[in-house]
Amino acid sequence: MIDFITETLRARKRLFISATALTVLLKLSTLAPALLLGKIIDNLSVAEDVASLTLSDLLIILCGAVLLQSVLHPLQTYQLVKLVQTTLADFSTEWSEKILGKEFEQFSSLRIGGLIKSVERGITAHEKFLIFFITSGFPLLIELALIASIFAYLGGALMFTTLLGVSVGYILLYHQLICWRRPYLVAVNDEDDRVSSKLFETLQAGKILKLEQACGLAMKPLRQSYTEYAHAATRVASTGAVLSSIKVLYIGLSTAGLLAWGVSDQASLSPRLSVGELVAVFSLAGMFLSNCSALAEAYRALDQFSVDRQRLLKILSLEDLVEVPQEPLPEPL
Repeated sequence: MIDFITETLRARKRLFISATALTVLLKLSTLAPALLLGKIIDNLSVAEDVASLTLSDLLIILCGAVLLQSVLHPLQTYQLVKLVQTTLADFSTEWSEKILGKEFEQFSSLRIGGLIKSVERGITAHEKFLIFFITSGFPLLIELALIASIFAYLGGALMFTTLLGVSVGYILLYHQLICWRRPYLVAVNDEDDRVSSKLFETLQAGKILKLEQACGLAMKPLRQSYTEYAHAATRVASTGAVLSSIKVLYIGLSTAGLLAWGVSDQASLSPRLSVGELVAVFSLAGMFLSNCSALAEAYRALDQFSVDRQRLLKILSLEDLVEVPQEPLPEPL
């Protein structure tokens, strides 16, 4: 899959570079309001002739940062989504051409309904993978570097390192839970394929079933498939609730740790941070925690499609149709 990402970025270097530049500017404009808010709070306790910038200047800069963010956000989204969708369109066309070149007798076990479903979900899986890396993981890395620099500048490098360690531990635990949940996803995908196949077969034989007045009998296996799919989907939803609980614990306990650190710093005889800087640090840390949890959620969505991706690759690896050279028919005498 890394080759897939590398090929995507190599084929569209200019689009990727422009998207990167917009992402950096957007992240800077996103972090700026928190820092400016801290400056405003500090300036409230300082004489106006001592402050380097007046409150009106800071408010103007704050409004400018918000305006810049509102302009850059749709531009960055357009660039990143365009990078994903143009890549997906090219690969989808290529994959469809390869499937058309296969010997279709090899698909007899899949049935046509299951085949269509597998290909469709496989393409969606690659889309989710690109979205995960390009629109979630990549911007988070940029934001991580910026927030680390700000924490180091404000004297909270140790706290940020601790927060980063907790976040890495959270993502690793999330990964373990996702691996535990994967068999349930495989089961619900299998049931989904069975439902598609049964529905296609039932509808295809609809005319015969009506003539023989066997619609009620024909619905029994289809109803059974729907029931089994409902049970599998319920189990998947239940395991997803466990992941949501872990997210609540991560954000809640990390926030409590940040508050404890801030209270301890302010209670000391010589606080390292001013009140405004403390507010800025809390705001930046909140953004960081929110983005880490969003990254974990994106990884969770990605894993749901990993099995679909493997199925598509399995279909693409089937032997191609052997083309026998054809001789022209002899002309009639």
